[in-house]
Amino acid sequence: MNRQLTRLMAALALLAGAACTAAPAIAPAETVAPVAEPDFSEAGLASLDAAMKRAVDDGQVKGVSTLLVKDGQTVNAYRYGIMRAADEAPIMEDTIFRIFSMSKPITGVALMTLYEDG
Repeated sequence: MNRQLTRLMAALALLAGAACTAAPAIAPAETVAPVAEPDFSEAGLASLDAAMKRAVDDGQVKGVSTLLVKDGQTVNAYRYGIMRAADEAPIMEDTIFRIFSMSKPITGVALMTLYEDG
């Protein structure tokens, strides 16, 4: 009985090992979908600025700092609100923010950068 159990365990281990080394069932894509170029229109930038300012004015957030860059050139940069509620210090161009639960957005940016690079 012990010998049969040993053979069964060995067979299951071989089967599990073979399953782990099998080739993927889905073939990789041959082509990459084209990536749309971002369009930073004046109206779109004004709308974004207004939305961010409104979020600060409505009290949804204490402060906002955004920077849009295309082809290494700054397209739009603006700051609204304060960086600390304690002393009402305004957000400056060189303000350094503490990063708390920011791993998901950073990972998202990294993934999109890799996607854009192909």
